[in-house]
Amino acid sequence: MPPELVLPTDFETLVTMMCSVDSPRPVFLLDGGSGAGKSRLSGLLMPRLKERFPGIELLALDSFYQGWDGVFEAARHLVDGILTSPNPGYRTWDWYESKPGEWVSLRPGVPLLVEGCGAITRRSVELADLSIWLERPEEDRKRLALTRDGDTFAPWWDRWAENERKLREQNPPSQLAEVKVTFA
Repeated sequence: MPPELVLPTDFETLVTMMCSVDSPRPVFLLDGGSGAGKSRLSGLLMPRLKERFPGIELLALDSFYQGWDGVFEAARHLVDGILTSPNPGYRTWDWYESKPGEWVSLRPGVPLLVEGCGAITRRSVELADLSIWLERPEEDRKRLALTRDGDTFAPWWDRWAENERKLREQNPPSQLAEVKVTFA
């Protein structure tokens, strides 16, 4: 059973755990269902991680989901096209036009904080230094996600949630993660 931290109380403990990683290229995975608070937490973590790991980059899987059914491909591409690739990068997705966007190249070997649904899989945890699962009840996540994204996300919530559920069945992130985070 992974250790459980409760935010905001245990925020400094989480920062300490992450900053204790001794790796020339740390990779942190931050996963949770839509609306769990991944983007907000990563925004709070990045300034602290930059102090310890200069050059660390935030990689939001939202940048390269290829549409509303893109969580499976994004999880695969994270491993094959970024974490193990000598020329890491990804194709963005234009959510307004619903089509592929530009190619983004990443610097090889750069420390990464990867956040997004599908970040934690059986394959990705083998390549990460620390994996963190954010747990929040679905009704809370839905309320937060729809407040954040409003009319854009509302018609797609059920479809996205079903894809998340299917991915979690194949790759149970709450079991694969080294740390579980909940909210007070």
